Amino acid sequence: KISESVIENGYSATVGMAIQQSFVDRNIDPNDWHKEVEFGNVSRKQLLQDVLGKILHDEELQLLKSFVVTYPDFPKSGVTFANFLPIVHDSQAFQVMIDLLAQRYEGKNIDVIVGLESRGFIIGAALAYKLGISFIPIRKPGKLPGPIHSVAYQKEYGLNTLVIAKDS
Repeated sequence: KISESVIENGYSATVGMAIQQSFVDRNIDPNDWHKEVEFGNVSRKQLLQDVLGKILHDEELQLLKSFVVTYPDFPKSGVTFANFLPIVHDSQAFQVMIDLLAQRYEGKNIDVIVGLESRGFIIGAALAYKLGISFIPIRKPGKLPGPIHSVAYQKEYGLNTLVIAKDS
């Protein structure tokens, strides 16, 4: 519930003030609301960097979104498949995607990128190259020789297993 002051003063109230007043069962600092798990659990600096990055790169993000094609009920009913591969078909869009991701992760002390078969290989390998770091593929069972670690997991449409080479 937003107080009369917020309603009367409009935008003179901050987002943090509105959030603080909305959580009557908890004490939320209106200046540090972004550190709450519900709102990203990030520092104010990171929040501002993320917002600024999205604003500054809105044109590029819109370009990338224009290439994504969705397929409802694929591979089964109730699942919407978002196909980003048309981005890869366009050299400019692919370059924009990798450059934006690289900007986001530069200086984050990342040593390796792990890409899940098979679409993760496309983005992961290109991004690892751009950042100058290692790339490790995660495969489906039966695709890697030698000792492996494996993990089974539940997807929205079934059980699956992934494997990684033990020496990775």
